[in-house]
Amino acid sequence: IVRHHERHDRALRDMRDIRTALRIHQRQHGRLPTESEGLKRLVEMGALEALPLDPWDNAYDYKVRDGQVWLRCFGADGVADGRGRFGDTGLHFPVTPEPVRQE
Repeated sequence: IVRHHERHDRALRDMRDIRTALRIHQRQHGRLPTESEGLKRLVEMGALEALPLDPWDNAYDYKVRDGQVWLRCFGADGVADGRGRFGDTGLHFPVTPEPVRQE
């Protein structure tokens, strides 16, 4: 039996991998996938081999709002805004990557 927090840890690892693939896509194509194109574009364009499902076998949610990319896993119940063991796990980051500082 996989414990609850281990599933959320796996979801965060998956979302970090998706974030990396989104950055690759952005560098190669000058933009992020639109919400209607979705994360499947990352597979179509070769940034990911396959689109991962969350630890409960649901698709990850992808939104772009107010200059931020939002990736979410809706947890065990598969419904937004769950609580406790049904809680959501998310990751957000700026649409435009911050420049790397030279020191």
